[in-house]
Formats: sequence, C-alpha cells, structure tokens
Amino acid sequence: MRLSDMELGRLAGQFRRLYGSNRKASRPFHLLLTDLREDSRLYRECLRKNAGFHNYMMDISEESFLDLFPPESVVYLTPDAEKGLKD
Repeated sequence: MRLSDMELGRLAGQFRRLYGSNRKASRPFHLLLTDLREDSRLYRECLRKNAGFHNYMMDISEESFLDLFPPESVVYLTPDAEKGLKD
C-alpha cells in the first residue's frame, strides 16, 4: 500500500508527538522504528517535518518487526481493541 503525501505528513507528525510525549514521560520507553529505510519517502518526510529527527534518541531498523521479535511478544495498539492495556 502506498501512502499519499498527506498521509506521510500525518505519520511524520505522529512520530514527532510520540517522541515528544515519550521524552516528557516519567518512565519513558525505548523507541524502535522498524521497516524504515533512509532512502524512503517516509524517512525524508520525517526529516522535513521534524527538526532534529536524525538526532532523536531512538533506534531505526530497516528490518521488519516480525524478523526482530517473536510474534507472541508483539503487542498491537489500536483504538479498536477489545481489551485495555494494563501496567
């Protein structure tokens, strides 16, 4: 699926809000963006929309999360979840 320019911009903005919220959190978590290549449209949009994106304190991998983590350890966050996330 190819994202439109507007969708790419919104996703880049979500990364900025996620990063900012995580930095302010009393217990910040480790951020890892997967399936993100430096030669991709999304990466270029993140650089354009987010000042200092290349210096964000997070890891970026070109690999899929499915190649990095066992499937049973992956938690999907969605507003449509039937169960709430617990501490």
